[in-house]
Formats: sequence, C-alpha cells, structure tokens
Amino acid sequence: NNTQLIIFATLIFFLGFFSDLKIFNSAKFRFILQLLIIFSFIFFNDILLQNTKVIFIDQLLKNEIYNYFFVLFCILILVNGTNFIDGLNTNVLGYYITISLFVFLTNQDFFQTNFTSWIYWISILIILYLFNFSNKLFIGDSGSYFLGFVYGFLLIEIYLSNTKLSPFFIILLVWYPCFELLFSIIRKFRFKKSPILPDTKHLHQLLYIFIKKKLKIKNIKANICSASIINLFNISSIFLGSLNVSNTQYQVFLILINVF
Repeated sequence: NNTQLIIFATLIFFLGFFSDLKIFNSAKFRFILQLLIIFSFIFFNDILLQNTKVIFIDQLLKNEIYNYFFVLFCILILVNGTNFIDGLNTNVLGYYITISLFVFLTNQDFFQTNFTSWIYWISILIILYLFNFSNKLFIGDSGSYFLGFVYGFLLIEIYLSNTKLSPFFIILLVWYPCFELLFSIIRKFRFKKSPILPDTKHLHQLLYIFIKKKLKIKNIKANICSASIINLFNISSIFLGSLNVSNTQYQVFLILINVF
C-alpha cells in the first residue's frame, strides 16, 4: 500500500538486476547508486529514529541530518550484508522466511490490517525457497538488494509502531548479514584490501568448504547442507529472542553469543 516503497524497491531491484547482467560491473558505481536510491527514499518518507537505547547514538539522533544518515547506514549495511550471504542456495530466502515468521508472531497487531497480504508474501518466499533449494532459481544481486531494502524499511516501521519492542531484538533479527559485512570490512582493512571487493572468507563459504571436504559430497549437497546449518542456527537464535522481545539485556546477551 506504500507507493513510494514500491517505486524505490523497484529501483533497487533493477540496480541489482543490471549487476546480475554484468552491465553494472563497478562496485563503486553500484554503491553510489544505492546511496542515492536509499537516501532519497528515507528523505521523502521522513524516516527517523528516536530511541535506540544507546545514549551517545540517541544524542546524535536529535540532529535530523545525523538521523537520516544513521538510518541510511543501517539499511545500506542490511542490503549489502544480504548480498554477502547469498553464496549458498536457500541461505538468503531461508533467513528472510525466518524473520518473516517471527516478526509476524511477535507483532501481530502491526500486520492485522494486512494479514492476507502478509500470508501471500510469506507463501511466495516459501515457493521461491523450494525453487532455490532444487537449484532451479537464484536470488542474485537483484533479489538480495530487494529483500534487504524492503525488510530494512519494514523492521524500522515495526519498531516505531511498537514501544514495547527492544531495538536490540531488531538487531538480533538482522545480526547475521550485518555481521558478515562488517566483519568482512574489518578483515579486509586488516589485510590492506579494498572493503568493497569480494572475497571467499565469509562464514557460509568456509562452512561449505569444510563440509565438502569432510563429508566428501557433491557441490550442490554441500551447498544446501551448509545453508541449512546456518538457517537452523539462526532459527534457534531468533526463537530464543522472540521469547522476551522487550528485554534489552537479554537481546544483547543473545547477540554477543551469536557474534562469539
């Protein structure tokens, strides 16, 4: 029902689509276009955060310009983090199906007016998951950008509409793609490499190599097995978080365990 969301989600999808077609090969160029699209969306929709329960961040957020750029940073991290974890079949779709189910279960009032649409949406994700599982469909940059962008907006809207929800529950929901991206940037700086260049040191890639060597199974089976292990871990983590969505200390504890 949000026309601007549809327009900007379409733009971010086609940015990824042209990347998939190798038309936009430059990572810097894609990043600049991401900045423009996402910032324009945030600005025109006046998306601002008021309370993160982190004192120094909340002080900065009182300044509207800082606030806009903080929201921009968060969505950019999620969009590109989602693209980073798209190295295994079902890894991205399994993750966002998990998020979809748990945000629905813990915020039913938010979805009450669009209950049928949300059921359709989850059903579509499950159908895409099955095609992805059978190696008949790939998410690509287009799907990764699209899902990261839409869920970034959705989770902010859910948080703003529910005063009882800890912001760290939202962080728990998206910790995995965000951590993969941030840790990758730190790792590349450590070895004096460009942070925007791809590498093969992500968790899902290391796990895939380990399983393939240890179990001596074919690529596609090792691929699915690795993604399933990661998805099961994240389902367990998010389930535990959903048991007490208002307790910030509890959510921080779970995030720290995940990072460890």
